[in-house]
Amino acid sequence: MQLIATAGPLGSSRAVSDRTDGEPRYFFNDAAKARRIEFGAVERAALNDAELVVVSCFPFDDTVQTEVFAACVHDPEQRLVIDPNPRAGMLHDGPRFVRNFEVRAARSLFVTVGDEDADLLYDSTLEELRERLVDAGVGTVLATAGRLGASVVVGLNEPVSVPIAELDGSVIDTMGAGDATLAASVCIIVASGVPQDAAGWQALLADAMLTAAATCRHEGALLRRP
Repeated sequence: MQLIATAGPLGSSRAVSDRTDGEPRYFFNDAAKARRIEFGAVERAALNDAELVVVSCFPFDDTVQTEVFAACVHDPEQRLVIDPNPRAGMLHDGPRFVRNFEVRAARSLFVTVGDEDADLLYDSTLEELRERLVDAGVGTVLATAGRLGASVVVGLNEPVSVPIAELDGSVIDTMGAGDATLAASVCIIVASGVPQDAAGWQALLADAMLTAAATCRHEGALLRRP
């Protein structure tokens, strides 16, 4: 794996987290609030060659940045995975973020959202957000609901749901649980392809919940496997 340096206009982004009862709160520096990627030849080539393009915490409230990125991803319906992952401390224009996110989401392989996304962006429940995205043309929506587990809906089919995984030890830190769910889901899709039936999606969700449960049993957001 090769990492590509992406120098931001204000330097390196930094997020500082403190925790109350294991729940993280985030504080961001100016570089994070003004984050941008310059999509030059190297970046465009990497996006073009990637089997999947996975986006998290992208500044969808920056329309120019969003449109430039979208132009770099061919066949997004087969390759683009989006986790909006908004943070109040980096959000400049919520309605614009929603508009640009939904346009791109409707042309993606799948989207993952959480209950915090529903609250921050839409002032709604996770179920209402899931239904809204399906109505907007998003083909597959994976929804994470914290201690209530996760679900996925494909088109107009009934949702497939799984509870959180039970592992030994206490939950120490929930930071990174959503990222762990996304990473585990993408890993399975890269290895085995997109599930084609409810049983396949249930197996994917169950594995993702195991990864999230293991991650939550350690401090910090470092991905863990059970």
